[in-house]
Parts: sequence; C-alpha cells; structure tokens
Amino acid sequence: METMVMCLLGGMYNFLGPMLGAGVIVLLRTFISTYTLHWGFVLGIILMLIIFFLPDGILGYFANKMKAKTEKQTVKG
Repeated sequence: METMVMCLLGGMYNFLGPMLGAGVIVLLRTFISTYTLHWGFVLGIILMLIIFFLPDGILGYFANKMKAKTEKQTVKG
C-alpha cells in the first residue's frame, strides 16, 4: 500500500515522481510515528487527500503550474 501512495504522492506520470513520493513518505512516517502508533490511519488520510487535491501528484502539480506559466508568458509576448 505504501508503494501505491508513494507513486500517487510524487506523481505516476513523471519519472522522478515515485522517488519523490518515497522520500516524502519516509519523512512523514519518521515524523508522525514519533507522535502516534496509528501510522496506517494517517497513511489512509494522506491517500484520500492526495486523490482529492493532487490527482497528478506533487511533480504533476508543479509541472502543470509551470506549463500554465509558460503558456501565459507566450500569449503575452
């Protein structure tokens, strides 16, 4: 399950997305496990938030932002 979350978090359609997702998940697990033993519950919440707010993942989100920015600059001038 963590592998799926890593791919979704980083972005499945980018080559480096799953690696970024793996790093973020490891950091979150390390940070959150110091406060609670219910890491699986937190992982489920993270998965739901990713699906709702970042369907393309972190790298997909930034790639879309950069694409929109370059298109906007191209139209201006």
